Order: sequence, then structure tokens, then C-alpha cells
Amino acid sequence: MDYIITPIEADPQSLVSSFAYARTIRDLGVGLSDARIRDLLLLWNKINRSASSIVMDYYTQYAKEEDISIFDARIYHSVRFSRELELGGVKGVFRSSYLPPALTLRLPTGIDLWVEEVIEKCHLIPDSL
Repeated sequence: MDYIITPIEADPQSLVSSFAYARTIRDLGVGLSDARIRDLLLLWNKINRSASSIVMDYYTQYAKEEDISIFDARIYHSVRFSRELELGGVKGVFRSSYLPPALTLRLPTGIDLWVEEVIEKCHLIPDSL
């Protein structure tokens, strides 16, 4: 395993457990010379665009101070996807890891920016290309 991507949400209980997990992996997994974990990266997930970003900004800064990697890109939440899919008789397709979401569903979420950042941070494309 080379990288661990851990989604985090801006709610207090989730943040406490996510940061405790991240510190443990950083200290035990990434820090060991025999470990195959190169890095653990936190990802803001299910973000409500209309909510204040104060908590996210604070914990993003906290992650950097604690030397915990965090993505700049964020994944935004939208109930529109669920409603549109339910109307068509299909439920949860957007959340499927087997089927790619339609471009019109994908763009508002920030997934494309995140994928670009994953490719960069995880060194998925060699420098020689």
C-alpha cells in the first residue's frame, strides 16, 4: 500500500476520530522504515457549499501544523444527485465506484480537481511524460 486517502467531514465527532487515526497512521505506519505506506492524505468530503468554512479552514491549518497531508481540493455534497436518480428509478449510481458519474453530475462536486491532485500528489504519472 502506497497511499491512504481518508475522507473527513466538518463535524466534531468525525474530525476527532479522523485526526486521531491520521496521527496513528503517520506515527506508526508512515514512520516505520519497513512500511509500504508513503503518506496518508486527508480529503474534505460532503461539504455543504452554503455552510461556513471556518471549521474546515481551522482544521486544514491544524493538519499542516501537525504535519498531516491534506488535499487542497474538496468534494462537495449535493442532494440533487440523489433526487434526480430516484426519479429515474435508479438509486445511488453516482456513489458507485464501478460506474462513472455523468459529467453534468460530476462537475459541481469538485471530483475532477481532486483527481488531478491525486495524480500529482501520488506521483501516478512519471516525470518523463
